[in-house]
Amino acid sequence: MKKKNIKLLKYSLFFFFICAPLESISLGESFSLAKLTAIIVLLIWALIGFPMPKSKMLDAFYVLLGYAILSALWGIDISNSFNQILTFLIPSILVAVAMSSSINDKDDIALYMIGYVIGCVIAAMSGMYFRNSILNDAITNGQERLTAFGADQNALAFLLTMGIVCLLSYYSSGKSKKVRAVVLGGIGVFLLMILSTGSRTGLVMASIVIAGFLLSQRNFNVFFIFTILIIAAIPFLISYLPQSIIERFMETDQLVSSGNFSDRGDIWSRAIDALSHQNFVLGVGYSNFKTMFKISFGETWASHNTYLTYLAEFGVLGFFVFLYVLIVIWKYARKISKQSGNWFVYFYVIPYLIIMLTLETEYKRWIFILGIMLESWYNMSKKPNNLVK
Repeated sequence: MKKKNIKLLKYSLFFFFICAPLESISLGESFSLAKLTAIIVLLIWALIGFPMPKSKMLDAFYVLLGYAILSALWGIDISNSFNQILTFLIPSILVAVAMSSSINDKDDIALYMIGYVIGCVIAAMSGMYFRNSILNDAITNGQERLTAFGADQNALAFLLTMGIVCLLSYYSSGKSKKVRAVVLGGIGVFLLMILSTGSRTGLVMASIVIAGFLLSQRNFNVFFIFTILIIAAIPFLISYLPQSIIERFMETDQLVSSGNFSDRGDIWSRAIDALSHQNFVLGVGYSNFKTMFKISFGETWASHNTYLTYLAEFGVLGFFVFLYVLIVIWKYARKISKQSGNWFVYFYVIPYLIIMLTLETEYKRWIFILGIMLESWYNMSKKPNNLVK
C-alpha cells in the first residue's frame, strides 16, 4: 500500500470518528451522517486494494456474521433479516476491517480518539447552545430533557461517557497542567450534557467511570482535585438543570425497587413470553425482534435491551456467539491492563456493557469500533517502541 493512500484512509477514519457521536444527524430519508462516513471509508479502503489483516477480533465478527446469516434462513422474516445484514452488518464489519488495516502505530489510535473527542465536543456544545429551543420542543412532547441532533438521550449519554473515558486516559498520561486544565473543562462539559439528557443510565455510567478512574490512579492529589470540583459544581447543577430532570434522578431508587425500569420491565417480560412461543433455541432470526413482538401482541416495540435482542433473534445457541464477541473484547482489555499495570482500560468496555441493559444497540457500530480499537491497542503495546514492524 502506498503511504499516500494509507494516509487518505486514516484521514477518512479520523472524519468517521468525529462523526461517530453525531450519528443521529440525518442527511435524507433513511440516510444518516454515519452511513455517509462509512461509505467514504469503504470507498477509500477499496481504492487501496481491500487490505484484509489477520485479526482475532475480526474473526469473532465473522462468526457473528455467519450466525446472523444462518439465523435469517430459519427466521420468521428472511427478507428483513437479509436486508439488515446487507445494509448494516456487513458494511459495519468491513469498516472494522478497514480500521484494523489502517492502524500501524499508537499515533493512529491517538488520532482516532482525538477525532472522537472532537465529535463529542460538537455534540455537547450544540446541545447547550440550542438548549432553550430544544427544551421547549421537549416540553411540548412531554419530556423536558436535552439532546443533540435528535439523538436518543441514553445513546448520547453513552457516547459522551466514552468521550470522558478518552479524556481521563489523556489526563493520566502526564501532560502539562494547562493541557490537564483543558481536559478537565471538557470532562465538565460532557458531564453537564449527560446530566441534561436526564439519562439515569448515563448518570450511572459516568459515575462509575469517574469513580473507577480515581481508584485506579491511587493519587491523593487527583482524588482531591476531582472531589473539590464535583462539590463546587453541585450548586451550579441545581440551578442549571430543569427541576423535572432532578426529580427524574431522584426517582431512580423507586424504579429499581419496582423492577419496571420506565416500562422496560413490561416489554422484557412480554418479549420473553413471545419468544417462548417461537424457536427459543435457534431464535427468530437477525433483526426480527420487532416482527416477533408484532406477531405476538399486534404492536411494535424496541427491546431496550441488547442482550434480550440477541437472545430473541439468535436463540440460546446463538446468544453464546454474541457473548463470545464480548468475551474477546474483554480479554483484550484484560491483556492491556496486565501490560500497562493500569486497570482503568476496563472502563472502555464497562459503559458498553451497561448501556446494553437499557438500549438496543444492535444497529450501532459501537461494538465493532470498540473491539478493533482495543485489539489494535494491545497489538501496538507488544511491538518495540509501540510500532508495527
